[in-house]
Amino acid sequence: MVVAAPFEDVLEVSEYFDGPRIGVALYLGRPHKFRSLWCDVYGPDGTADIFELTPLDTETPAPVRMRGIFEVVPDAAVVAAGQLQRLVVSWAPDVCVSV
Repeated sequence: MVVAAPFEDVLEVSEYFDGPRIGVALYLGRPHKFRSLWCDVYGPDGTADIFELTPLDTETPAPVRMRGIFEVVPDAAVVAAGQLQRLVVSWAPDVCVSV
C-alpha cells in the first residue's frame, strides 16, 4: 500500500483529460510543473496516475516520477460552467507494480 503525502495546492491546470494532465502544483512546498506520463499503473491499490515533476525554480531541473492523487478542495467556492474547481494534490513515490 502506498501512503500518500499531505495534500498541496494545484496552482494551474493547462491540460485536463479524465483528470489533470499538465500544470503546476506544489511539491514539498515548491512549485513544480507536472506532466502525465499517460502510463496508468494497475495494482492492489487500484489505478495510479504517474506524473513527471520538474522544479520551476532551478536552472537545471531534475525531473522525478511521482504518483498523483488529485481532489477538489472541500468547501471550495462554486465556479461557473466550464471552469475547474480548486484542486489539491498528494504526491507519493512511483511504485511500479508488476502483473
